[in-house]
Amino acid sequence: MLVMLVVVWFIPWVKSMQGASKRNTLPTDDEQEMFEKTIIYDMEITQVLTDCIREFGAQWGILWQFHNGIMSTAGVPFMKMSVTHEATAPDFEPRGAPYINIPTSIFSDALQTLQKVCVLYVPLDSKFGSITSIFRKEKVHHGYYIRVLNEKDRLIAAMSITYAKAHKIEEDEYPKLKVYATRIAILLAKLATAYPKKQRIGDRK
Repeated sequence: MLVMLVVVWFIPWVKSMQGASKRNTLPTDDEQEMFEKTIIYDMEITQVLTDCIREFGAQWGILWQFHNGIMSTAGVPFMKMSVTHEATAPDFEPRGAPYINIPTSIFSDALQTLQKVCVLYVPLDSKFGSITSIFRKEKVHHGYYIRVLNEKDRLIAAMSITYAKAHKIEEDEYPKLKVYATRIAILLAKLATAYPKKQRIGDRK
């Protein structure tokens, strides 16, 4: 009877559970489409950074995005920033990998200035100590930070291009940098719409 019970009921039940588990782990058509769109937009953003550093002769191009962090015990939200995309010139190593979940408070002085200007120039002797300390550590000579705004003109990210040696970008070229930042803003908007509304922080109430 025990053998019959195993053969007739238990084995088919196990197989049905395995089948259900496999079906649950497979991505749906919507999830697969979302994944494919994400890859495409990510590659396009990286290409924008690549185009930018080529045109301006920079060694690194990085996109910093702002996002929600964890909540303090007092109920104060921590805003953070992370490197999400990067392009490098030939023979130069990427620099962005360590910069994930960095509190925005560390760069509050630079971010406050970036809200007022389109392009922020940061040499090694600038007042923005958090940035210049990173530059010295990673042998960066100087950099430019370009604000990325959404359709409501709110700061959502920052694009940076940095140099290993002296290379000045004249102010009359700043509009070109702004064009690259706008291209990234458009791609970020497309990337956001690829996700269901309930997964997008901006749509939560």
